[in-house]
Amino acid sequence: MSPGTRRGRAATGSHRKPPSRGPLDAGSKPVAAPEEAVEEEAPAVVPAAPRGMRRRGVARVSRSSGFRNALRYTRAYIPLFIAFLGLFAVVWIYRSFINPPPPEPQQVWTSIEAKYLPGIDAARLKIDDPKSDFSTRIAEFTALRDGLKGWMGELTPITDWTVGATSSAEYSAASTAGGDILSLIQSGNQEVSDLDEIVTAKAEADIAAHADVLASDDSTFQQGWTQVRQDFGLAVPSAQATLALPPAPSPSPSAGASGSPASSASPAASPTPGGSATAGPSASSGPPASPTAQPS
Repeated sequence: MSPGTRRGRAATGSHRKPPSRGPLDAGSKPVAAPEEAVEEEAPAVVPAAPRGMRRRGVARVSRSSGFRNALRYTRAYIPLFIAFLGLFAVVWIYRSFINPPPPEPQQVWTSIEAKYLPGIDAARLKIDDPKSDFSTRIAEFTALRDGLKGWMGELTPITDWTVGATSSAEYSAASTAGGDILSLIQSGNQEVSDLDEIVTAKAEADIAAHADVLASDDSTFQQGWTQVRQDFGLAVPSAQATLALPPAPSPSPSAGASGSPASSASPAASPTPGGSATAGPSASSGPPASPTAQPS
């Protein structure tokens, strides 16, 4: 068998004509190879993930049992959380606006004190100022009286100072302060009555006539005020103006007028030495008598 035959049959020749290469192909443009066109149109090939590595994505996380349990618990407790927030808001509104708790005793005292204390301090300073004239002092005495009267009037209706205490220690302190406040109200009202008489004064002598009584009552009031602040655990107040008014006029001027006769009495005493001097001449009359005795 010839080499061109297989299994005893002769191989038929190919009917395809080889591409002509001649002068006709010289002027035509070269046609791109089909392999290049295939390479340009083929999509980019994504490299395959190496073996043993698994892609973890949102889909896989959503399929995990832990995520599903967390989501289940969240959905179950969200309504309870919303209900708790609503209940908290209702209680806060009720306790803050509808029925608020009473203030603590110390807060009650401080709020009342801060309302009247600045005006009282300012009046005291102007009363003690040496440059203040009579009309200025009367005006400041009136302001001091009105401040003390309003302060004591606002403290009087409060009969139980333990209301609002939040602990046993605060309750005990408020109970002690309640008794001291009663004493403070009494001394404050007494000072108000003293000032009622001073504001009607017509001259400095009328003010000075009440100086000692007012100074004593004012000192008692300031001591009681300090004690109440100590009961509430507040700082001891700084030294206040002492209302150091001029003393009442002494009866020495009237005594001086009545003492004018006493001055006339002093000349009466001067003749006493003169009397002794006259006694001298009476004694000297003795010696002349002796010469008369000699002639006899």
